[in-house]
Amino acid sequence: MSSSMIFRNEVFPGAPPRRPLRGRAPRLLVLMAGGAGAASADGGGSDQASRMLNIETHGLSYVLSTTTVASGLVTTTLHNTGIQPHQAQIGKFKSGMGVDDFKKALTDPNPNAVLGVFESFAGGPNVVAPGGTQTTIQNLDAGDYLVLCFVPDPTTHMPHFAMGMYAPFQVVGPTQHGRVHASQKVYAVDEMQFVVPDELSSDSIVRFENHSAMDIHEFSIGRLHDGMTADDVQKWAAAPNGPPPFDEAGGAGALSPGGREWFTLGLAPGRYVAFCLVPDEATGVPHAATGMVKEFTVVDDDDD
Repeated sequence: MSSSMIFRNEVFPGAPPRRPLRGRAPRLLVLMAGGAGAASADGGGSDQASRMLNIETHGLSYVLSTTTVASGLVTTTLHNTGIQPHQAQIGKFKSGMGVDDFKKALTDPNPNAVLGVFESFAGGPNVVAPGGTQTTIQNLDAGDYLVLCFVPDPTTHMPHFAMGMYAPFQVVGPTQHGRVHASQKVYAVDEMQFVVPDELSSDSIVRFENHSAMDIHEFSIGRLHDGMTADDVQKWAAAPNGPPPFDEAGGAGALSPGGREWFTLGLAPGRYVAFCLVPDEATGVPHAATGMVKEFTVVDDDDD
């Protein structure tokens, strides 16, 4: 995989801070995937490990419900109790690498050096505002992983992970991939495009797949401000010199090519936009600036 993926355009100096989420809290907050058991504070063997990982933000740090989870479908829920927007991106370390290698890479003057320690990216809850919650489900193979936040600090403009916002965990046991029923599906495809239905139903589970052959993509969601469109989001991504034309609304974290995950959609009805701020490997331009933006509407089936 490429080692220059996911430095979102907000990480760079001078980028604006994330804006707060507007909408209702999702009712689908905790999903039991693959027969998940109770979370253990200290993990244990694969027969004791949970398939649920709850993550709370405390300042610029994470508190994990467990540091050992069972291989297979893992339900990950981010609870943002902080005062800044946060995400919980999941990365799998290359074989033989771990936290010490990550810390060493943080001292490298090349900002993309930290990405070289990862074999792949497995998604995870995308950016939510203070008080927000996002749940994702992903198949995780056995190995060593890191949860980290790429959102920049509004004062230092440093990504939160560079300020200590990361936490390791381990996946143990034989791989038993599973599937989650989802009537709604969204895709990232080659030529920097999303395939998204015109309408997505709230209080539901959505499957996100990265069908790109080469590029890493995320599925960020923003609630559009009145009068704003996908074109405004593309223009902002190309020159983020002011506040974005949307409020952060969660979504699914970055996936390596061929990756798949599921996420809860618990948003108030309205106009939203999907976008990807992962930068192009060659140019550094965020994918959204090249057109990877798609508007859609969230509807409430309860009103039917």
